[in-house]
Amino acid sequence: MIAKELCTKSDFKLHVIPTHSKEPLLNCTELAEYLSVSTHAVRKWRLEGRIPCYKLGRAVRFRAAEVVNSLKGERK
Repeated sequence: MIAKELCTKSDFKLHVIPTHSKEPLLNCTELAEYLSVSTHAVRKWRLEGRIPCYKLGRAVRFRAAEVVNSLKGERK
């Protein structure tokens, strides 16, 4: 009952994963291998908001192309 009172619709954001993309979703380890960086770096970038991610329940997934574009955009 208390949780119902504290949580309003404005508290929640719905993130829809585009289904038109054929690019696979990668986990943190797979993305780190793809980028040749540590998993610590990937987690840090995600928490800082530097790279886009998708939350699927407790799982976090990434699209490699979106991450690369995001990191390239920072260099400019």
